[in-house]
Amino acid sequence: MRNGKFNFSDEQIEEIYVDLRAGRSNNAIAGDFACSGSYIRDINYGKYYKRENFDYPIKQNRHKADRRGDSDEPSPFRILREI
Repeated sequence: MRNGKFNFSDEQIEEIYVDLRAGRSNNAIAGDFACSGSYIRDINYGKYYKRENFDYPIKQNRHKADRRGDSDEPSPFRILREI
């Protein structure tokens, strides 16, 4: 299957999807497949190798909630303000 600048087989794409679902970092996955972390990110968001009946992104950004301030974990800045 050719899509984008790399030519990954269906089996390789499935391996990438499995790794994304497992929460591996984009750069770690990219190292296994000799491509860039940004290319894996684009696969994660469905820019390349998009499949029907898949919800994208496959792996959610784990830091997104923290950036919005929705996290239950106290941030160092909130702790400092409380002192």
